[in-house]
Amino acid sequence: MHYVDENGEVVEREELLREIEHLLNRLGSGDESVLSEEIMRELEIKDLLGIRNRLIQKNGKEIEQNQEWLFGLVDS
Repeated sequence: MHYVDENGEVVEREELLREIEHLLNRLGSGDESVLSEEIMRELEIKDLLGIRNRLIQKNGKEIEQNQEWLFGLVDS
């Protein structure tokens, strides 16, 4: 089933779940995150979108935290 968010993005539940798992695993905790399908199916799509969007924001902090190193690559 497709869902269209307020920005016009068309998403599917399964796609969102894969993306959330991927974002969680990028946070670098060392442990692989695996979402419980039973629990995640209880959440509304808009809630899953919110989780995904917050994880994207959190992952975006990687650039801020590594900005000096990244700028050093440009100067090389």
